Amino acid sequence: MRRALRPRVIARALAAISICLTQIPVALAATDAQVQDARNRAVAWLVLQQSGEGNWSQAGASGVLTAASAISAMRAAGAKGYPYHAALAWLSNVETASVDSLSRQIVALIEAQRQHDTLVATLDEWKSPTVIRRVGAQAVIEPDAALWGTARAHEFNFLDTAIALRAKRKSTSNSLDVSAAAATLACHLLPHQSTVPSAPGRAWPLTFPAGGSNQGAHTNVVPSLLVTALLAVEIHEIKAQYGIADSLICGGTPRSISAAVNDAAAWILSRRGANGGFSDRGSSPPTITNVVDSAIAYAALAVISPVNAGPTLDYLIAQQNSASGHWNSEVVATALVASVLPPTPIQVDTDGDGMPDALEALLGTSPTVRDGRGFAGGQGSHGSGLVALPCGVLGAEMQSCGFSGTAVQGQSFSLQLSAVGGSADIDGLCHRARFPEA
Repeated sequence: MRRALRPRVIARALAAISICLTQIPVALAATDAQVQDARNRAVAWLVLQQSGEGNWSQAGASGVLTAASAISAMRAAGAKGYPYHAALAWLSNVETASVDSLSRQIVALIEAQRQHDTLVATLDEWKSPTVIRRVGAQAVIEPDAALWGTARAHEFNFLDTAIALRAKRKSTSNSLDVSAAAATLACHLLPHQSTVPSAPGRAWPLTFPAGGSNQGAHTNVVPSLLVTALLAVEIHEIKAQYGIADSLICGGTPRSISAAVNDAAAWILSRRGANGGFSDRGSSPPTITNVVDSAIAYAALAVISPVNAGPTLDYLIAQQNSASGHWNSEVVATALVASVLPPTPIQVDTDGDGMPDALEALLGTSPTVRDGRGFAGGQGSHGSGLVALPCGVLGAEMQSCGFSGTAVQGQSFSLQLSAVGGSADIDGLCHRARFPEA
């Protein structure tokens, strides 16, 4: 019996983090300086929203997605100070119950060069049970297919399989078996890519249509930008990484990997609007676009069709709130977009505290004083009646500081401080905060 997919409250926001931007030429219109500035502003804003535990509590059920995305963005910015390691510590210890979250946790730890073998073994245990593939009227049992569902032993779906495949592909100690990878592509993924009426190329749906479980290509399916972007990248990368032949045969039917990837790119591009942004809904091309779908599409195009990625990068940068650094005032969207921006040159970190000088300028910290740990207390939960704890001031001697003020929950705030007694020529900021008991 097929199990239903879990509710996708932010389903379209999940794809871009699962896509690895490989080091290949990308047609850019935005300059390195513009990309770097956009990422710095986003990372600075994310640092100010981070909780004392290292996560982003505002993200709710999307906590693993947000943390994994923010960690990726911080690393790309060269911001490997205390906020980065606090986020990694939280992500390393959080318990996950879905294939989606477990896979993102694994990829983030792999890219941070942290221990992940036990988690990969768990992901293997969570594969879908014996898969029955139909060839005409005959049922073919394939116990070793690399397929996953929403959670442990759920029937496979395209979205979670694509996310899990990335985790397995990037694992150095327990990667995919080549024959299983080839069989997965030939018999379970390529056959389900379907044409879309009045649109070029082919796409994958979020899940099987009613009554159409694992029977091959379908008609009248609802195509998914999320799934098509994810699967196109994974199929492209698996072929390259494992040296799988372009032409695969399953059940006597030949399938071409390159043709599938090219068709996916053509369909994805049909979802781009005149402003360079994307939408998974509405007319084609869409008249209303959004940054989440655009980040998903950009990340995919950067891998499978880099010459077409530039206009969407420009769109993403233009949509950022340049004053605050966020996208849509949301930690999930901001972390997501910041994580898919292309690589830029290494930034200068004069004091060596893991926070580049440009980022410290945005945060108001000193680029010549190792004050990166000043954010250890976090500022991710704003409330009324903010009161500062005594905190050490960096200088010739340790002193205490304190102030009180009022803030509005969920909104940024600032307080103007002035010296009261003592010397004002000291370096340091008070960032650690607590909230009065209710």
